Amino acid sequence: YTLSLHDALPIWGPLSRDVAPPLRDGRYRLVAMVGSGASATVYRAFDTRLEVYRAVKLLHDRHRRDIKTRHRFEEEAAVIASLRHRNIVTVYDIDAERGKPFIVMDYAPGGSLMQRIDRLGSLEPTAAVHTMIDVLDALQTAHERGIIHRDVKPHNILFGIDDVPLLTDFGVALRIDDRMTPRTRNRILGTPTYMSPEQAHNSESAGPRSDVYSAGLCLYVMLSGRQPFAGHEVADAREELEHIDPRLAEIAMRACSPSADDRYPSAAAMADALCEVGAQLPVFRPETLHTPGTAPLRYLAPPSIPPMDETWPPGLRSDEPTEDSATPSTPTPERFLEAPSLEASERRPMPPARMAPINPIAVTLLVLLFVGASATTWFVLNRLVPALAAP
Repeated sequence: YTLSLHDALPIWGPLSRDVAPPLRDGRYRLVAMVGSGASATVYRAFDTRLEVYRAVKLLHDRHRRDIKTRHRFEEEAAVIASLRHRNIVTVYDIDAERGKPFIVMDYAPGGSLMQRIDRLGSLEPTAAVHTMIDVLDALQTAHERGIIHRDVKPHNILFGIDDVPLLTDFGVALRIDDRMTPRTRNRILGTPTYMSPEQAHNSESAGPRSDVYSAGLCLYVMLSGRQPFAGHEVADAREELEHIDPRLAEIAMRACSPSADDRYPSAAAMADALCEVGAQLPVFRPETLHTPGTAPLRYLAPPSIPPMDETWPPGLRSDEPTEDSATPSTPTPERFLEAPSLEASERRPMPPARMAPINPIAVTLLVLLFVGASATTWFVLNRLVPALAAP
């Protein structure tokens, strides 16, 4: 058993400003809780070895001995790691601390698409098109590798550095060649409001067109600022899109068709349609996505420095918390806004090194060795040497 300094001292929190004990012998400092779901909590973490911020997803204590939950947790990391794509969140590591597995992945400082919609009401058509094209490209890559996401929604679309969209949360993803595993049989997995009719009936029947349906609802929400509609509300949904280009509205409506046969055959086909229409839309104005006066998050201070925005950690949506929303609610500068470079003298100091874990057995052996050496020295100097020198 290895005793960590943070296990022994209850006053570690005020000293380090961290919100939870560090992981991997102090390498990952958990400096803010970003989101908490049914099975795990996501933290903004500082990697003291690489000196960068990461998102750490840590399984809850109550699931540490649940074999099925642990397997699903580890499988999610394996699925994401197998999908190398610019618009899919990257997994860097998976490990366990005190019996609880955790995943280390990209930290997305730009918030989620849902947070952006809540702040702006809706997105400009050009911005919505650019975002959705990137998401569809990520979905096409997953589909080509036999993986169905099954939970595409604005909460699971994050914005990383330079405002790059990142698809995340593959916790209920389905491998096409493994549809009848015990984990997915006869269960409805996903978010009901963004779920296709066939997936709502049976999650095993979800396919690439099911993700296309969810992507179409995301496009509708971005353009209208309204909540997703049910199948019988299609007429009302069309009225919400009367103010935008009719060709763009038609793309969203076709993707959301109740019948899978009426939708786009693939994510790539929908992306091609959006590219054709997007090329004729007005030029995107990035300033419409940036809130003046907010602190830039492209260069975040190390955790030893007080954060620029004291609103950390941000509040969570009370209606639909998501495990992988590893993002703050504060917006970030967009891809068109470059942050100034820092001179060497202006760089913020890195956090102080932490004390290495203390092994009580090793300490005991060192004490015994010191006492034994001291006793041997005393015996030699006070007993053996005089006895040999005597006539």
